[in-house]
Formats: sequence, C-alpha cells, structure tokens
Amino acid sequence: MKKHLWKIGILLVICGALLTWSYFLTNEYTRGFASSSESEIKLAARRASVQVQFHIPTLRVTFKHPLPKPDEDKLSRKEVAKMLDEKLKQALEAERELSEKDKYQSKLTEVEAFIRPQSKTMIPIGTLPNVPKWAKYPEKVLVVVKTEKKEIAPWEKESEKDVLTISETAGVSISKAKEILSQLKAGGYSISKEDVKDDSEIKLIWFNDGWDDKYPVTLDWKVSYPDEKTNKIRGYDSRGIIETISISDDSNEYGKLRFVKIKVGYFDLLDEFKPKTIEVENLNKEIETLKNQTDRWKEEDEKRKAEEPKSKRDISNVTWSDVRMGTVKVENLWIYSAASGIFLGNMQASDKMWGSQWGTKYFINGETMGVILTNAHVSKMASTFGVYVSEDKEIMWIVFPAWPSVRYTQDSDQYGSPAPVLIINEQYVHSYDYDCGIMVTSAVPQYEKNKAILGNSNKVKEGDSVIMVGNPMYAQKFMTEGIVSNKNYTLLKSHMTDRLLGAEWFDRSIFNWLLNSNWWFDTPIGIGGTSGSGVWAMEGSERGKVVALHNMGLGGSSASKTVSLSEPKEMDSDKFGILNDDKYQLKLKDFAEENKDKLFKKDGFKSEKFSKTLNDFDDGLTREIMQHAGYYDIAGMNAGIPINGIKRFLQERGLDPEHFGFDGAKKEYWEK
Repeated sequence: MKKHLWKIGILLVICGALLTWSYFLTNEYTRGFASSSESEIKLAARRASVQVQFHIPTLRVTFKHPLPKPDEDKLSRKEVAKMLDEKLKQALEAERELSEKDKYQSKLTEVEAFIRPQSKTMIPIGTLPNVPKWAKYPEKVLVVVKTEKKEIAPWEKESEKDVLTISETAGVSISKAKEILSQLKAGGYSISKEDVKDDSEIKLIWFNDGWDDKYPVTLDWKVSYPDEKTNKIRGYDSRGIIETISISDDSNEYGKLRFVKIKVGYFDLLDEFKPKTIEVENLNKEIETLKNQTDRWKEEDEKRKAEEPKSKRDISNVTWSDVRMGTVKVENLWIYSAASGIFLGNMQASDKMWGSQWGTKYFINGETMGVILTNAHVSKMASTFGVYVSEDKEIMWIVFPAWPSVRYTQDSDQYGSPAPVLIINEQYVHSYDYDCGIMVTSAVPQYEKNKAILGNSNKVKEGDSVIMVGNPMYAQKFMTEGIVSNKNYTLLKSHMTDRLLGAEWFDRSIFNWLLNSNWWFDTPIGIGGTSGSGVWAMEGSERGKVVALHNMGLGGSSASKTVSLSEPKEMDSDKFGILNDDKYQLKLKDFAEENKDKLFKKDGFKSEKFSKTLNDFDDGLTREIMQHAGYYDIAGMNAGIPINGIKRFLQERGLDPEHFGFDGAKKEYWEK
C-alpha cells in the first residue's frame, strides 16, 4: 500500500510540474512576453494603450463696456519713455564698448609755441596753446646730461642714488637699473643734477616699453630763448610739467618774463573718445529734457493713481447680480483636450472606492471597473476647479472639472466611455510627486487579455531598446522606438535650475515632480496628447513589460495652439429663475462653482462644433489649460517616471499588486 502511495505522489508531483510549466509557457502576463516575438510585443503594447479625453466646461467673463482707451497724451508719454529707454540703452552699450578700448593715440602729438611762462622754473604743458584739457603725458621719462664718458661699476656706493632713481622712473628692477646706468655712463651721460651746467646738453629718455635690447626713445623736447640754442630743460614731472633753469626777467614795460620757444608732446584722445560736437551735445540735452519731462509725467500719474477711488473694477469680484444688471457678460464654451493612458485590466470596486463625476457616483461595492493609468497632470483636468484672471482684471476664465472619457480603439465612439478619476477613502488616487493617476471606466471583459503588465524599471539598462505608444495631436496609438538614454537624470542637475528657482510658481510639488521625472529615452513622438504614454522594454528580463510612464518632453512653442474651443455663447441672465438675494450677491466664481449643473448640461459638448483655436481669442488662457498643446517635439528629449515609484504609490493607495501582476515593494522599502 505504501509503495502505491509513493508512486501516486511521484505522479502528482510530475503532473503539477507539467501544469506549472505549461502555465508559464502560455501565460504571457506572468512571463512578461519573454518568448514572444518583437512584433507580438509591439501589437500587445498598442492594444494596451488607450486614449483619455476631456471635455472641459469653461466660462469666459468680461465687462460689457470695456474701459476707455488711453488718451493721446498718455500714448505719447509711453512713446517718449520707450524712446528714452532705447537711447539710454544704446548709450550704455556704447560706453561699455568704449571702456574696453585704449582711449589714447599710440603716438605723441607735437606742439611748438612762443610763450611767456607764468613761473621762472616750471612750464605746465597743459597751459600751452592748442593743448586740450584731456591731454595725457608720457611717463617713465629720465632726464640725463651729457658729460665725458666714464666707465664705472654700478654697484659702487656713489651710484646707489642714481640706481634707485632709474629703477623708480623706468619701473625696472635694481639689477636692470644698474645695467641701464652702466650704458648711460659708457655713452657719456649722467643723471646727477650736480653735473648740470647752464650750457649743458640735456636729453629726455622715455622708457615707453621699458628697457630692452633697443635703446629707449629720446624725446626731442626743448625750451630755449628765440635767439639762443641752449636747452633750458632740467627736469620733467610725469604730470606734464617741464622744469627749467631760471627764466630771467626782462625789464620791459609790462614787467613780464621773456618769451621762450617750447617744443614738447602729449597723447591725444582717439576721435571716438573726444568730447562731442555741438550736435551731439544738443542731442544729449534733448535726452535730458525728455527724461525730466518723463519724470514729471510719472509723478503726475502716481499722484492721479493715488487719488483714484480704491474700488477700481476687478472682474474677479463681480456677482450674478452684475450679470442681471447688464454690466457683465458671461459666455460658456467647452474646451477639448486629450492625452494617453495604459489599460491595467479590470478590478472589483470595494466599499471604499468609486469614481465620481458631476455628483454622480460610478461603481458600487462588488462591481467591476476597468483601470487606466495616466499622468496626474492629465487626470487633474477631471478633478480641478480653477479661476484665472487677466493681469488687467478685465477678463476671468472659470474652468470646471472636465467630463472625462476613454477610447479603447480608433473605432470607439467619439465620446468614449465615462472615465472619472478613482477615489479611495474620499481622496483622488493621483500623485503629483510621481505624476501618476488612476482613472476608472466601464469594464470590458473581452479587453482583459490586452492589459499591460508593470515591470521592474531597476532591471532595465541604459542602452536597452524600448517602444512608446501614445496619441500625439489627438491621433491614436502611434508607436515609436528608441533606447533608454539615462535612468537617473533630473533637470534639477542642469543650469535650468537657476531659472526655475527664481520663478514664482516653483514650489515643493514642482521640485518633487522634476526630481522624479528622471528616466530619459529617445523615442521621438509629438508632445501634445502623449502625456501618460507607456514605455515598454524590448529586451532583457523586463521584455514586454511597462517600465516607465511618459510625462515630459522638451520642446518649444509652436505658432498655433491645438486645443480646440467651441464658439462661446452669451448666457441668459435670468436662466436661473428667481433666487434669493443672498445667492445673487455671491461672487460669480463661487456662484458658478455651486451651479455647474445649471450652467452646463452634462453632455452639452455633444452638440458643440469644435472649430475655434486659442489663437482666435486675443486674451488667451493660462498655461494650465494649454499644457497639452502649442509645442513641437525635440527628438530624443523625452522623460518619464520610472514605473517602480508608481507601483509603490499605487500599493500605498490601496491597489493590490498581485491583482495587477506586479511585485510589491520589498521589505527594505517599508523599513526606511
């Protein structure tokens, strides 16, 4: 008996092993398409990709009577201020360019004149006729006197003072000064004032470029009486002062010093640096006059502004009473937008979860619902009420939560199946940190076999091939192929951070969003409508599984916007019948939020013709509404959220990992 039981046990084990092996061979979701062909994986990815779309009810609120246009005087003030600003900018730029140049000419300008000096022993070059006040004078000029040639040792005690003089004047070292002194002595020159006589031959040696193999420049400067040849120069100060022997008094009737002939030089400014002509000076005066006039206007405007009543009209403060009185116009319209999502299969609703839209609860405990994964910045269109006011307080856009739906195939009904955001414990299931959200829709049993399996993004390697399926520009299920570029790069590491940190809208949620959007891949696809696209691995252990959720692409603004708008219709101010005064006195934005059902029919968008674009409205909407449109893609610059972070969030929010076929967070995660 025991022998037969043993054989039966062996048989059962073999049968179990065969059944298990057969299950792993046939169940593509469990084995992750490991043995499927490339075309089969791509087909499955396209089937799991769906289109989520939103019809967004919107009110456009304006004053019926626009403010009067500024008078001509104010317009002229703006023009003057603009012209003045441009002129000042040009002047600053010109000044900056000129400050980087050498302002003076490289050659000396010579000047000769007959003068009566004001001093007996000093003649400032700047006092000579035709020498401009901006003149610059040579530096490093050494005065030497002709004597007999003499060989000396420059290190001798008697030469110490001369060596120091040369070093300070020429700006050279002591050793170089000794060398210069030796050459001067050998040439028969002395720098000692004790060697100077009334008839001595004087030379001025200019160390323009220092002392090199060439002898410094000799300045051909001279001060003498008209009837004599003796040079009376005995010294020179780099401030432009010539020192002379005493100019004798000439006992004439005026009691003035004798005339002397002087020949010297100076550096002149380059033409562009010289003082302006009369025309330019007049222009500068005109600019100054305009500036003074603008300042006066500014003071007048500030004074007038201070005297204006505090109750300057603000569109955000209007009430429905203002609409009934005919001072405010309210137009309603529908905005259409769409994005992408991934079908994760069907699940049963519990008593703590439902989808809610326009006050209607979808799915009750025990009912089956289809589960769609998309981005939080997509799903929030179905859950967010927003009010946007123009800078001049003249226009207000009131944007209601959208009517969301999902289309499974290109042949689905154009309005799709209702797909509200999933609510668990009265909180929406979406995370801005991980930019993911869950939308739920009617269960389709036949579509269960098309569900996507979430993989392990940590096991994917950089360089692995991936595919992405999305819905660019409202077109459905377009697939592109590329590789994983980088698994851990956030834009916070780039120089863009400098601009982001200074932006008023940059806060902790944006920081976390950028921090987690760190998975980059180069599948080129259009940006508009592709948020929420799945990224499937094409090789490795995660072959055939979703390893990232596309949520960002770098691009630039395009000329036209792709979000379509219906023609706005002005609303009847008596649409709501007789209401008590309290309701009418509510601010319009609060009134609108409470009366959405009366302002818009649930399926009112079905009778609209979406023929307008944002370019048709000169006041436009905010970037919140335009986030899915108006951009062109830069190939290779797509980013996403690694799927592991999203899986952990879904698990924490109450979705069972085993039901959806993915591993839950490991023990290490819960012990952090």
